[in-house]
Parts: sequence; C-alpha cells; structure tokens
Amino acid sequence: MVRANTRNYTSELPRINVKQLKTLIINHVQYDITSGNKKITVGVKGDNIAYQLPNDKIVIGRIDKTALSYGWRYWFICPHCHSRRSTLFFTNKNIACRDCFNLHYASQSENQLDRLRRKIVKARYTLFKGKNREYHNLFNHAYYFPKPKGMSRKRFAMEQNKLINMESIYWDHARVYVDKICGKVER
Repeated sequence: MVRANTRNYTSELPRINVKQLKTLIINHVQYDITSGNKKITVGVKGDNIAYQLPNDKIVIGRIDKTALSYGWRYWFICPHCHSRRSTLFFTNKNIACRDCFNLHYASQSENQLDRLRRKIVKARYTLFKGKNREYHNLFNHAYYFPKPKGMSRKRFAMEQNKLINMESIYWDHARVYVDKICGKVER
C-alpha cells in the first residue's frame, strides 16, 4: 500500500510572480490569472495591490520596490507574514507566500537516484547546448549525441567522459533499486 502524500508542493497551486506584477505596473491594467477552475483578478494602484479571489473575496496587499543601478525591482508583501516575496500563491479563499501555505519544492522530496537523474539531465543540456527532448531520456547514451559546434574535441571528450561516469553510477544504483522491487534477475 502506498503512503499518502503528506507534503504540499508549489506546483499544486496557481501563483502570481514579479514578472506579472511588472506588467501590471507598466500597463496600468487589471490582470486575470486563470489556472484550472481558479481565476484571480489583480489590480495595482500606487503601492497597493488588490486581489479578487475565486470566491469573490477581495484581499488588499502592498508592493515594495528596491532601487537597482538600472531601475527598480518590485516585490509583493505577503498579506499574512508581511515579508517581501517574489511569488505569491492563491487558493479559492486566500493568497499568501510559500512559507505561510507551508509549501515545498518537489526537489526537496527527491531521493538520491532522482537527484542524480536531474544532475545528469542538467549536464546534458549544458554540454549539448539546447533543450532537446532526447536529452531527458536516460536510455539514450551520451555517445548518441554529437559534439556541439565550436567546442574543442579535447574538452568535449573530457565533458562527455564525466557525463558517462555519472550515467554509469546512475544505472548501477537504478539496477539495485529495480532488483529490490522485482527480485534479482538471473543472467
């Protein structure tokens, strides 16, 4: 029997971020954010921001800004803990920051094998320059991908060997995990 999920993750709730806030401030318009069956309307006036939640409850919040050498960086002020945040999450009844909703990132619940898989995929994206879907499939060996244009053969061989070593470690751990689930496979 599978254990019930005890953590809530940031990917489960819709959010509003500073990129959307900057659009609101520059264009002086109301902004609708829709996610599934949830819709929130946001409007900005001065340093205040109004959120109309899906249950028609209106929450008034504040915006803060910090000076940069090239302009301003805008922040939300969480309506509950009053801390400066770049992202706020909302439900049907409330809007708050990640800490107030007690949300976690999915990567915080990864095991050693998941972390290694993510590290390999990231190394593939970095080495082979691009976001090809083939890089995510670990059944495709690192020898399968061509050398990026402009990279020296020596450096490519060195980086490719690092990647191949990580992949072999991954498959050694994965084999142990599969053997635990399925029983040892005789060869």
